[in-house]
Amino acid sequence: MTEIPKAYEPQAVEEQWYDFWVKQGCFTADPARVSARRPAYAIVIPPPNVTGMLHMGHVLNNTIQDILSRKARMDGREVLWLPGTDHAGIATQVQVEKALKKEERKTKHDLGREEFLKRVWAWKEKHGGIIITQLKKLGCSCDWTRERFTMDPEYSRGVQKVFVELYRKGLIYRGKRMVNWCPVSQTALSDEEVEMKPQKGFLYHFRVEVAESLPAGSPGNEAPATQSEIRNPKSEIAQSLLRSAAPEEKQGGPEIDSEGRVWLTIATTRPETIPGDTAVAVNPKDPRYAHLIGKHIIRPLPIQLPAERKLIPIIGDEHVDFEFGTGVLKVTPAHDKADFEIGQRHQLPIVDIMNANGTMNDLAGESMAGLDRFEARDVAVERLKELGALVEEKPYENNVGFSQRADVPIEPRLSEQWFLQYPSVDASKRCVAEGRMRFHPDRWAKVYDHWLANLQDWCISRQLWWGHRIPVWYRKSEGNTADVYCDITPPPDPGNWEQDPDVLDTWFSSWLWPFATLGWTGDPSQDSKIPTLQAFYPTTDLVTGPDIIFFWVARMIMAGYEFMGDLPFKNVYFTGIIRDKQGRKMSKTLGNSPDPLDLIGKYGADALRFGTMRSAPLGQDVLFDEKDELLQQALERLPLPPDAGGRDPRRDPARTPERGRQMDPAQAQPGHPGDHGGARIVQLLHRHPGHLPLLLERVLRLVCRGQQGGARQRGRRNGEPRTPGQHPGRDRLCPQPSAAPLPSLPAVCHGGTLARHGLQRGYAGRSGRADHHERPLAQTLRTSPARQLGPG
Repeated sequence: MTEIPKAYEPQAVEEQWYDFWVKQGCFTADPARVSARRPAYAIVIPPPNVTGMLHMGHVLNNTIQDILSRKARMDGREVLWLPGTDHAGIATQVQVEKALKKEERKTKHDLGREEFLKRVWAWKEKHGGIIITQLKKLGCSCDWTRERFTMDPEYSRGVQKVFVELYRKGLIYRGKRMVNWCPVSQTALSDEEVEMKPQKGFLYHFRVEVAESLPAGSPGNEAPATQSEIRNPKSEIAQSLLRSAAPEEKQGGPEIDSEGRVWLTIATTRPETIPGDTAVAVNPKDPRYAHLIGKHIIRPLPIQLPAERKLIPIIGDEHVDFEFGTGVLKVTPAHDKADFEIGQRHQLPIVDIMNANGTMNDLAGESMAGLDRFEARDVAVERLKELGALVEEKPYENNVGFSQRADVPIEPRLSEQWFLQYPSVDASKRCVAEGRMRFHPDRWAKVYDHWLANLQDWCISRQLWWGHRIPVWYRKSEGNTADVYCDITPPPDPGNWEQDPDVLDTWFSSWLWPFATLGWTGDPSQDSKIPTLQAFYPTTDLVTGPDIIFFWVARMIMAGYEFMGDLPFKNVYFTGIIRDKQGRKMSKTLGNSPDPLDLIGKYGADALRFGTMRSAPLGQDVLFDEKDELLQQALERLPLPPDAGGRDPRRDPARTPERGRQMDPAQAQPGHPGDHGGARIVQLLHRHPGHLPLLLERVLRLVCRGQQGGARQRGRRNGEPRTPGQHPGRDRLCPQPSAAPLPSLPAVCHGGTLARHGLQRGYAGRSGRADHHERPLAQTLRTSPARQLGPG
C-alpha cells in the first residue's frame, strides 16, 4: 500500500487527475448528445497569441471560463469550451525577424517572401504550442480535440471568402488616406492598435516673418507692402497691426520690429516637421490674425533653400484653436491627421519628409537627412537657434500615440491601404440596447454604444508577410491597378497578374472566431449539415478584457449578424486587469509580474486559481500580491481542529504576543469585504493538508458571508440582529451556509446538480450590494477547487 504523504503535493495530484480526465474524454463535446434535456453550452477562448506565454491575466480569464464550463457540466449541459491560438501577424513576424538577425545576421529581404514564411512556420511549430501546454498546466477543461489556429487551411479559406464577399458588396475599398504608421514594424495600424501615453517633452515657440513686409520687388511677393506704409502710423496696414498687438487684445498676435518687419510666433511640439509645412493657419474669427489671411510667411527650414521656395500661405480655418499656443498653427499635411484634413479643404501640397522607418529624407534638408526623427528634432531646434527664430521652449506634457506591438511612437503617414466600412452596425447596436446580449458589468454597454455611434472605416491591410494575404490581383501588362481581380482562387492566367503584397489585419481573422472555429464554410447548404456549428452556435458566454471591446468584441458581433444572421454569444463578462499591490499594471519592465508557472510549481494550480478568484471583484482590477497578509489574517480566523497537542495548529510561538495569541473559535469573524486575497492561502494548505476540504469550505462561506457583512450591519437598527425575511432579496442571494459537502470530481467532470450542494448563492461586490449581473460568477465559485479533492 502506498504511504500517504505527510504534506499535500499538488503537483502529483493535479497532473495525475488532469491526465486522467483528458484521456477519458471528460472535456470532449459531442453535438449528438445535445437535446432539450441536455442543452448546449459553448464558450470560445479568446485566442492567445501564438507567441504568447502564460501571465496572470490569462490565469484570471481562463479560471473564470473554467468555472463557467465546469458549472455547466454539473448542470447537465453538453459543454464545448473551444481552445485555439491567433497567428499574431506583427508580433510573430517581429520575433522571427529578431531571431534571423541574431542567428544569421540576415533580414527577411535576404531570404525572400517564400523562404521567410517557411521560417515563420518552423518557428510556430517549435514555439507556438507553449501557451497551450501552459493552459493545460493551469487545469483548463477545454476540448483539446477541437483546438484551432487562425492560419489553419479551413480557417484561412473562410477569411478569404469574407473579404471577397464584402468587396463585392462595396464595403471593402482601396484608397490613399492618412493612417497610423509603425516605423519599427513598418506597417499601418488601426486606431484601436494605438495606445495613448502621456509624454514629457517641450513646446517650442519659434517666429516666422510675414513675406508681405519685405521690401518691394522681393521674389515671390505677390502684394508687397512698402516700408513707408508699414512705418506710417496712419496707414491701414500699420493700424491693423497695432490693433492686433494692443494690450486689451488676447496675448499673441503679430509683432513689428524696428525695421518694420512683421513676425508671427508659432508653437509646436515637433520642430523637425517644419520642412514639411505647406501653410500656416489661423482662425478666421480671431481678430489678432484675420487680416493676414491670404498673405505668406517664410518657412525657416530647410536653411539652404532660397526665400522664394520657402514661401507658404497664411490660410483661415476654423479648426484652429484660439487658446492653444499662440493661435497660429503650422500645417503639415503629410505628417498629421488634422493637418491632412485642413490640407484637403484648402488644396495644399503634400510634402513627405520622412522615410517609412522613421528617418528623415532629403526633403528635410541637408542637416537632417538620414537622421532618426528624434535626433532630427534636436537638430531642428539648434538650427532655429542659429537663425534667431527660436523664442522659447517650455516643458510640456501631452498624449502621444504608441504602437501597441512595438511600443514606439507612431507616425501619421499618407499611405494607400484597404479599408472596410463596417457591416450590420444597426443589428449590433440593437442586440445590446434591447437586452438580447448582456454585458457584465453593464456599464460597458454605454462605451460600446458610443463607439458604434462614432465609427470610422477600418484599415484592414498590413504591410507584413506573415498573415492572410489579400486575395486581390492586378494585371501586370497595364502597369497600374485599373484592372483588379478579386476571388478566393487565383486568376486563370496567373502569369499575367501580380497579387497584392499586403496581408490582412490580425483582427480581420479573429472577428470570425465564434463561427469559423465551428466549421463554418459560408455556404448555407453545407453549413446546415455541420453538427458542431448547428449545435453550438450561437455560443453562450464570452470572457474577455474590456481593453479589446473594440478590437474584438464589437467586431465579432458585427460578423455574427453579417454572416450567421444571429448574435455570436449571449453574455460578455469583462474581467479586470491584474495589478500589483501598488495598483500598477504588471509588466516585465517593472519586474512586478510573477510567473504563473512558478506559482503553480510552488503552490499548485488550484491554489493559484482559487487565490486569484478570491481577489477578483467582477469587472474591476485585481490587486495581486503573493504575500498578501489580509487574506492570511482572514484565514487565521477560521476555527480548525486542534493539533496533536490540543493547541490551535496556526499558533506560532515566534510571533509577538498580540499576533500569536490563541483565538477562540467562537469569536471568529468573517473576512472584511475589502480583503484582497492572494496565493498566500496555500501556506495554510501546506502546513495543514488534512484540513484542506474544511479550509476551502469555510473560506468559500466567508466570501459570501463576509461580503454581506457590511450591508447586514448597515441594515440593523438599534443593534438588533437581522432576521430572515427582513431583506428577501438579500436572503435569496446569500442564504445561510449549507453544511453540504463539496461536489465530487465525477460531478464536476460529467454533470450533476448544483442545488443539493447549496451553490445557488450570489457574490456581492465590494459595496456590499449583490447585483443581479454578478450572480453567474458567484454560482460557480465553489467549483474551482473541487478537482483537488479527488473522486467520491
